Amino acid sequence: MSNKAGTGGTKKNKQGLYAMVEPHAKEVIEKLLHLMRNGDNSNVQMGAAKTLLNKMIPDLRSVEGKIEGELVVGLVLKVPPKNDK
Repeated sequence: MSNKAGTGGTKKNKQGLYAMVEPHAKEVIEKLLHLMRNGDNSNVQMGAAKTLLNKMIPDLRSVEGKIEGELVVGLVLKVPPKNDK
C-alpha cells in the first residue's frame, strides 16, 4: 500500500502502528533492560542500551541551534562485564 504525499495517510498509518504497539511498551522496555543487564555478550548489551538511550535522549541534531547559553555534554555508558558463574 502506498501513500501519496499530502494525503495524510502516513500520519494515520503511524497512529495505527502506535496504537497497536502501545499496550506492549512496558514489556518491550523490560526486555531491553534485561538484555542490557544480562545479554549474552557485549554487543547485545550495547545494542539494548543504545536502543533505550535513543528513545530517552532527543537526537542532538534535532535540537542543534535551539540551545542558547547551554552546555551540551556527551554521555558515556559503562557496561560492567557479565559475571559468569
